[in-house]
Amino acid sequence: MHKGPTIRVYCLGRFRIEDASGDSIAQLGQPKPVALLKTLIALGAQDVPLDGLLDTLWPDSEGDAAQTAFASTLYRLRQLLGQDALRLSNRQLSLDPAHVWWDVAEFESILDSCLASSETTKTIDHRLAERLIALYRGPFLAGESDPPAIISLRERLHSRFLRCIRQTSAALHENGEIDAAIVLLERAAEAVPTAEELCQALMSALSTAGRTAESRAAYQRLHRTLRAHDDITPLESTEHLRANLERQAASTNVENSTAGSLPARVVGSELTSATNTRSEKAGRSAKDPAPVKRSRRLITTIGFLASAAILAVIFLGSVLWRVEDVEISSVSQTTPQHQPAVPDGPSIAVLPFTNMSGDPEQDYFADGITEQIISDLARFRDLFVIARNSTFQYKDQSRDVRKIASELRVRYVLEGSVRKATNTVRVTTQLLDGSTGSHLWAETYEADLTAENIFGIQDEISNQVVATIAGHSGVLSRTNRWQAKKSLTGSLQAYECVLLAQDFQRTPNAESHRIVLDCLKRAVEADPSYVAAWAWLAYVYSFGYAYGLAPGPEHLQLGLRAAQEAIRLDPTNQMAHFGMAVSHYFRGEIDAFREETETAIALNPNNTDVTAVLAEYYTYTVDWDRGVALMRKAMTLNPMHPSWYWYPVAKYHLVRGEFDEAITAAQKNISPDDYISYCVLAYVYATAGRQEEAEQAVALARNSFPDASVEGVALLYKRWNFSPDFIQRYVVDGLRKAGLPETPAAQ
Repeated sequence: MHKGPTIRVYCLGRFRIEDASGDSIAQLGQPKPVALLKTLIALGAQDVPLDGLLDTLWPDSEGDAAQTAFASTLYRLRQLLGQDALRLSNRQLSLDPAHVWWDVAEFESILDSCLASSETTKTIDHRLAERLIALYRGPFLAGESDPPAIISLRERLHSRFLRCIRQTSAALHENGEIDAAIVLLERAAEAVPTAEELCQALMSALSTAGRTAESRAAYQRLHRTLRAHDDITPLESTEHLRANLERQAASTNVENSTAGSLPARVVGSELTSATNTRSEKAGRSAKDPAPVKRSRRLITTIGFLASAAILAVIFLGSVLWRVEDVEISSVSQTTPQHQPAVPDGPSIAVLPFTNMSGDPEQDYFADGITEQIISDLARFRDLFVIARNSTFQYKDQSRDVRKIASELRVRYVLEGSVRKATNTVRVTTQLLDGSTGSHLWAETYEADLTAENIFGIQDEISNQVVATIAGHSGVLSRTNRWQAKKSLTGSLQAYECVLLAQDFQRTPNAESHRIVLDCLKRAVEADPSYVAAWAWLAYVYSFGYAYGLAPGPEHLQLGLRAAQEAIRLDPTNQMAHFGMAVSHYFRGEIDAFREETETAIALNPNNTDVTAVLAEYYTYTVDWDRGVALMRKAMTLNPMHPSWYWYPVAKYHLVRGEFDEAITAAQKNISPDDYISYCVLAYVYATAGRQEEAEQAVALARNSFPDASVEGVALLYKRWNFSPDFIQRYVVDGLRKAGLPETPAAQ
């Protein structure tokens, strides 16, 4: 049975092949198979004629020799990716999307949706543009120029990406969402800092919003970036726009301050220009769409000729926007300027880890950990993560966390240090509240470091940091969840409804189920495109059925529909597949559950709570080994995990007759608000022959829930799809031995 793509291929900004667990697949010594894969993707990846591949990769070989070389290369590529990864039919080669995911396919699909919506509707879903920015780590196969198809696709993707961003920002502006347009343009400009058309749009938008100092700073950043990378100056159109905006600002007397009183973020960028130039230069090597320095001006010119009409609209629009700005600014000159509000949901900046080793050569290791953490955090769709280019401007600078959080407009800041001595490395991390500077969490990691395991150590530390602070039981969610629970007023934002849903699974009861269900329904009505709300709605429907809070089968159908809507909105969203997996599980569709589970885990292996929930269900379907292996991985990644992670571990050891281990796990599973956890401890004790402790556990269960009964617990286990043999042998017989009443006291 197929379980979703097991291979992921990244070509945007970097080339990397990963397996389902996110580990890199070694490619050393396999240049030709990798070249075949790159060429196949550059040519479309689907139904690519064999003759074209042979001509591209073996241009100097005769027919039979080229065929033999291709057969050998294809065999080796299948060994690398898996036998089912490629299909060869009618002399056409294809990647099988059922077994391989590649970022270019998803990127182009989102691009098509983004550009098509702009042609058929007056508004554009800005989430599409945000997803593009998250995927766009740089140009397609940056730095490679052979075969020509690579350059062709690189330029096409680059051009369409910029067009989508421009059109989306223009639509946001027309709808009066100028701050949202600015944020979008800033993020896009960080991803492609040499794209002058983006800088022009950003300069105009900032000026329209009355933020002329920041508009000037955007131009200055572009100027420094172009000078550092290509030793060229901005285009005449950019210079003309800058001069025009400066004249308009002076004529309307909008700007009252001198350069010395610029906002903190601008002053900071000027003071650290040497550092910025160095970090931008390092970062731009993988970002510049042109393969050769001297060709950049030519390629840019061609791009501008191809999109002259669009640029003209942007430029004229900037002038019209400024006319409107004159009227607005004349009223608001006496009103203090303020930063846009922090985005809904948690937002975080990861500052460059400090190299404490005294050896400048170790900077690469500290930077590598920082970049890996940023990349791993970005997998959590509800977490707003500041891009590397923005945070690395603070490298080697004294840091005021509250000032940095204000400049980057984030709620949380993660920082750390790296100290290497001989072959040992120590990494210290701490999570801070950006509004107060207070510590929320800190940890120190130590590992033996060698040349062979350096990247593995970076990945391991990043995985543990990310798993601990992100996810449903991570530090960020726990902090925000506590705040959301303080005001159950019905006016909660959609994200806060999701937080309540995450908390609901800890203490499920009829009242909390009603509150969370109503909140999520309002959330999807208010924002029908909010994937996480649909996914959690599916989960709450299904979980409510499992606990007897909404026992009707119609709730299982409603849960399935919610999950289907989540996947329709975003087929690559982990939480969408999580909601679908849970829906299938409680409907008894176990094969479909397992397939969705593997897909969900592969999309973000660092989300330990998703892994743990689905691992728990795995153990209930008698796939004990797979389930417990997943659960132990989740425990390792997140040492601060909830107590219920021990639930399936206790059952695993129980059925194997390992009573001491089962008792230890059942004791760790105890939650004061969960009477089932006491029932588990009771039947484990009873099965192990420890009657007195079993009776004490039953007393605690009834103290937590007076109506606890053998009949009620057995019914729950039936809904949870436990095997009849397990229910009878351990649950029913064990709880009877422990003294739990047969039926609820109310009966």
